[in-house]
Amino acid sequence: MSHRTHGKLFTGEGSNDTSSLAIESFHDTRRAHTCSISSAKTLTTNDVQPVIIGDKKTQKQIRQENFQDFLMYFQRWKNLKVLLGVSLCWFLMDIAFYGTNLNQALILSSMGFAPEDEAPWDTLFKQAVGNLILSGLGAFPGYIVSVLLIEKMGRKPIQYLGFIMVGIWFIILGAAWHPLQEASVAAFVVIFALAQFFFNFGPNTTTFVLPAEVFPTRHRAKAHGIASASGKLGAIVATFAFNALADVGGPEGERHFLPYVLIIFGILMLICIFFTTWIPETKGKSLEEFENYEK
Repeated sequence: MSHRTHGKLFTGEGSNDTSSLAIESFHDTRRAHTCSISSAKTLTTNDVQPVIIGDKKTQKQIRQENFQDFLMYFQRWKNLKVLLGVSLCWFLMDIAFYGTNLNQALILSSMGFAPEDEAPWDTLFKQAVGNLILSGLGAFPGYIVSVLLIEKMGRKPIQYLGFIMVGIWFIILGAAWHPLQEASVAAFVVIFALAQFFFNFGPNTTTFVLPAEVFPTRHRAKAHGIASASGKLGAIVATFAFNALADVGGPEGERHFLPYVLIIFGILMLICIFFTTWIPETKGKSLEEFENYEK
């Protein structure tokens, strides 16, 4: 600013010009602010609401389209057999898994490891010891080995191996029940622990992993939910059917048919080998590779 201008401002000269400029600037600012508010109101009433309504409609349409796409996707046998494969394997596996694990104490007592004709404390203590042995020598190591080898061996080889070994061990336990009972209860416990080992180094791990990998993202949650629900259905069947089957052909509570129940479980495990062939291997594949898997 020049000295002349300073002088005018100091002496009051040019104050009218300055006042006019300030007033004009104030009006410009007010007009701009008013226009902004007006624009905002116009946007809110005319533009924002239709966008929100449109989003709601779009979300509904997306859900409908996803469901239709889900049905169309699994109308193809190539895709449906994968869903059936993981679901049936999980269903049959849980029948045998929960049928034996929920009734481990009864199986040990029937074999003679924890006789029920002893004092209640002695029976319960031996059942607890037996469960610890089966978990410590079978179930827990099986999980550890699965974690260590699942990326090296692949999911399907572990599942095949598990179904084969559990099937064989259960059939042996059922067929040799009475000879083992007379000769060596310890041998029965060891074989039973091996079956538990291959449950967990096998289908009890892979039936959960595979459904999380073999489906495209847009259907993965629904498909995994169906497979998981199938497994829980198998657990329910095992819970209610085990004791009823075990008592067939004899007095209630004697579990006369128990050896044959183990044989049935073994056969179910071998049947699962066939259903495993319907499932693709996911080792070394990214999830993106299944996005375009037979759309």
